[in-house]
Amino acid sequence: MIKPRLVAGLAMLLVLGCAVHHVERPAAGESNVLTFTEIQQSEYHNLYDLIEAKRGLWLRPRGRSTINGQAAEIQVHLDDLRLGGVSVLKTLTLDGIKSVRFVDPVAASARWGLGYGEGAITISSRDSL
Repeated sequence: MIKPRLVAGLAMLLVLGCAVHHVERPAAGESNVLTFTEIQQSEYHNLYDLIEAKRGLWLRPRGRSTINGQAAEIQVHLDDLRLGGVSVLKTLTLDGIKSVRFVDPVAASARWGLGYGEGAITISSRDSL
């Protein structure tokens, strides 16, 4: 026999869990890409600000990734040229950018090798066609 008190408690948890926090997320299938349209419609001064506003999770470290406890850094590529960590995004304007994509750590390590424990952000310019 199900106790009414238990059912009421579970219903309350469900209601509270749904109402706690709503985060705007991109449409399904688009969470790892910033499209040309999204980039052109934005009013940000640099790529870091755009990514922080639209896909902030891309910039967040996922935890310690080495045995000595040092965190790896998300790597940034522009047309397959490795530029460095996310701080370089602050120096890049939105002019000439076709798309920006987040590559998860497993795929990034498979593609470029070691040093991608946090993943990578790849930028495609319109000149790279």
